[in-house]
Amino acid sequence: MTMVRSKDEIPDEAYRKMVLTLMDKQASREVATAEVFGQCVLFAPTVEDKIRITRFQHEELKHFQLLARIMSELGVDMDAYVRDRQRAGARFTGDEADMQIQDWIDATLFNFMIDRAATFQLTEYTKGSYLPLARANDVILKEEEGHKNFGEDCLEEMCQDSATRAEIQRRFKKWFVASMRIFGRAGTKGNEYCIRVGLKTRDSGDVAAAYIDFLTNAQAAQVLVETDNLPAMKTDAQPTSGVSQEVSEAWRGLSDADGLTPYIDYATPTFYDDFSGGVQKLLPGKLTPKEFVDDMQAKYAKFTGSL
Repeated sequence: MTMVRSKDEIPDEAYRKMVLTLMDKQASREVATAEVFGQCVLFAPTVEDKIRITRFQHEELKHFQLLARIMSELGVDMDAYVRDRQRAGARFTGDEADMQIQDWIDATLFNFMIDRAATFQLTEYTKGSYLPLARANDVILKEEEGHKNFGEDCLEEMCQDSATRAEIQRRFKKWFVASMRIFGRAGTKGNEYCIRVGLKTRDSGDVAAAYIDFLTNAQAAQVLVETDNLPAMKTDAQPTSGVSQEVSEAWRGLSDADGLTPYIDYATPTFYDDFSGGVQKLLPGKLTPKEFVDDMQAKYAKFTGSL
């Protein structure tokens, strides 16, 4: 791989355009993240948390400035870039109106998911052949690591409360989808070109897969067990007492018998709420197990009958 040490060593226009394409995606997300952190400050529960989130916001804008200097050297009008760029929601979820922080749970999930995904992407960029960009990302990566570690600590504390943990689980999908958009599309000609000239070492799909593997590794399984959740991945971490142990043993039996089906909450558009509401009635004895199963089956049959 030939290292390009400055703009004067850029080999051709195709390389220059690809460097700018990579920086366009990253720089705009740095500003978008700062904007969302601005919302997070409103819901930070302590003054210390507000100070920390404000510092994160400042660091994201500093990251943008690092990239902006490189982009300016390559001929980009950065004032126009900031004025005309996509807003935060469009960058993370595809919908400008969808990136609204409602409370500290949203703020923490955003901090944990977005910055964690970013560390995987930035690690790839630190290995790139365009040294000005690689060196900038060395600096950025160190600070992003601190951001996601804070989000992880906050989530761990919040998950000690069962009701809050359930709400975090409910909202996880939105923030997971948003974090996956950071990686871009897999298997494109742009990916092939970046790998060929050394701007990246892996396809976007492989980087995204590494991120997913991390979220489902042995450490993640242990955290699930410690917070009374069911680790669905293969792991030695298992609950050792109470209802959690019974659920885990039933899960292993079902898995060994090849009885698994797709996520039950995807069975109908409303099945997550239907199922959760039914379980809330089942646990205190307001429904018998048969009544619960019959009710779920009736709701499922009503939906499939309408197809």
